[in-house]
Amino acid sequence: PIVAACPCGQVTFTSNEQPVIQFICHCKDCRAATGAPWTGTAIFNVKGSERLGEVTRHQFTVSSGAQTYRDACNTCGTVVFDISEQYPDLIGVLCNCIAAPFVFQPTHHIWLESSVLEAWPDDGLKQRKRGVLEA
Repeated sequence: PIVAACPCGQVTFTSNEQPVIQFICHCKDCRAATGAPWTGTAIFNVKGSERLGEVTRHQFTVSSGAQTYRDACNTCGTVVFDISEQYPDLIGVLCNCIAAPFVFQPTHHIWLESSVLEAWPDDGLKQRKRGVLEA
């Protein structure tokens, strides 16, 4: 199984499946939630996964008008989950919370139109101005 947890261990996630997709997000909402210039996220099916622990939910409205949420541990404040009402069967887990032997292998950089980086990395990953499904 793939296991994730916040640093204090009060919020946990377990999945018996591999992620559906992994990406590096440069959006302003991820930056606001994590304080980092980009966020590595692995997206899992909700079915086949389990999350435990008390979280504080931070709500954001994306350009489509849909609501997204970043769930942070009530104890240590670490953002662990990224959830979108557009994709109710999926849950994003921030990669810095996922334990070894998991290896983060992103396929895309997304929301580059919002990036604070002066130059985007030339790492061979697909690059999208907006979401994974948008050019």
